[in-house]
Amino acid sequence: MIDRRSLWSTWVVLVFGLFNVYGPSLQSYRAPGDPPGISADTLARRLDPLQFFSVLVRNDGDAARYFSYANAMLGRPYATYYVRGMEEWTLAPDGAQDPGAFPTVAPPRPLLPWRDFSMEYPPGMAIFALLPALLTRDFDLYHRLFGLEMELLLTLSVFCAVQATERLAPGQGARTLAFALATTAALGFIAARRFDACVSASLGLTFWALAAGRPAGAGAALAFGVVAKGAPILFAPLGAIFYARTGRWRELFASLKAAGAVCLVAGLAFLALAGDHWRDAFAYHGARPLQIESTWSAALILLAAAKPSLVSGSVYTFGSDNLVSAYEPLLRPLAETAPLLAILAVCCWLWRTLRQSRGEFDRFVALAKAVCVVVVAFSALGKVFSPQYLVWLTPVAAIASLQSTRAAKASLLAGLFLTQLEYPFFYTFFAADLPPIFGLLALTRNLALMFWAAQLLSPPQTRPAVAAPAPQAA
Repeated sequence: MIDRRSLWSTWVVLVFGLFNVYGPSLQSYRAPGDPPGISADTLARRLDPLQFFSVLVRNDGDAARYFSYANAMLGRPYATYYVRGMEEWTLAPDGAQDPGAFPTVAPPRPLLPWRDFSMEYPPGMAIFALLPALLTRDFDLYHRLFGLEMELLLTLSVFCAVQATERLAPGQGARTLAFALATTAALGFIAARRFDACVSASLGLTFWALAAGRPAGAGAALAFGVVAKGAPILFAPLGAIFYARTGRWRELFASLKAAGAVCLVAGLAFLALAGDHWRDAFAYHGARPLQIESTWSAALILLAAAKPSLVSGSVYTFGSDNLVSAYEPLLRPLAETAPLLAILAVCCWLWRTLRQSRGEFDRFVALAKAVCVVVVAFSALGKVFSPQYLVWLTPVAAIASLQSTRAAKASLLAGLFLTQLEYPFFYTFFAADLPPIFGLLALTRNLALMFWAAQLLSPPQTRPAVAAPAPQAA
């Protein structure tokens, strides 16, 4: 029997301890005589290997972005590298990748996101960026407070998954926690360096509400993830199928009403803030090219070992490193279509599987598996594969693991570990030149995750010993 208290103690040591051990920022290595616009590359060349490693683990680039957003919204001085108009993010002028090449300015008034500067995220994201900034003006402290915010949300997501499992299958909570701990360790510190832990919390709360028979809570929790990140809207059809397939129409309508209320409030706030720029974020994501970590780019980079003309390198546009290749425009439509087709197939799989399920716990795990596969389809088959997308898996992969094979578990852990190896370590050294080894690593990671997803859609091999009866709707 696994001791849950010991597992939670290990979780605290990992998430609130090891994830917060890192060195000073790169900018702290500036010398007194350095010019204001000294490049990050120049500073990095001064560091010894241990110092450079600590800077990579610190990984504060996205926190700096959130800090600048918050400062602009609060009327404080902000870094113009991060706070730009939409058209500036779609271009790659000289020095565009170096924050030191952009000045810090003090706005005459607080700026409105989307209207006064580009923000590619839904309105919920602004809340997570603002909260730590309300407590400090110091970036180093902001970075730590933001990390703590994400660590708490990640912990909430796992706590909800464990409680939901215990409600439907008493005694299985420890296994859920143990696997969540393993996946978090395999993914590494990236879990606390982006705001994607809010999506993990959204999914954890959604599954807890489903297990507790609270459909309105489930709808509101999922909507919370949608208004924070946007992409969780892809999970909504799965939730609808979960209720509709078993004829629980009242619960479905209660869930839809709650989700609609949350989205309506957030949507009205977004329109009020964005004004005529409300379309910008949609146009931004629609126009994005293939990012270098996508499966399509990774395959081309690897094939370039035999035919170098396939890839010309990378370019920094849309806030990411994207592939430069004559074949990129041809592959982009495939990357836009393949995830949608895969998600449609997952919906069909869930509809059939729910009919064959023998109890509420089986249906619960089937839904978790479907969500996991949608995350993989969105990440590995789409235009952009950001490592932080895998943070979303923290609660649902733990639930899905209760009815999955050893091969499936091993392939997921391998994919997460390769992600930690690829970003930021391989990425930092090879994102500009894109040698075949980078393509091999990214492609192997993506294939490992796709193998895991395929395994999840296979018939379950293991079942918990005890399953509680289905909960009644609240």
